[in-house]
Amino acid sequence: MKGRNKIKVSPKVKPLHIFDRVPFEISLSERYYFSFGSNEVFPCEVIEVLDTNEDPKAILIELYLGPDKSRHYVKMDEIGRTPEEAVRNTITL
Repeated sequence: MKGRNKIKVSPKVKPLHIFDRVPFEISLSERYYFSFGSNEVFPCEVIEVLDTNEDPKAILIELYLGPDKSRHYVKMDEIGRTPEEAVRNTITL
């Protein structure tokens, strides 16, 4: 993905195992970061926290991919408050 808002994080920062990620308090309309992998991060905003019994809860984020925006449902522990934290919270298989 190419985008003016893409942030490249040092390859020294590695994703955590899913059981090592820790969800944090989310505020609507605050700026966060999300990574699809490859240590590339995009700014995002939390649009909605879904009212579910899941732990961690699902959220709707809006990613800023350059001039475009894209909405995605993710888990609360899959975003970060910093670009580095977003890489550590990247979904791994």
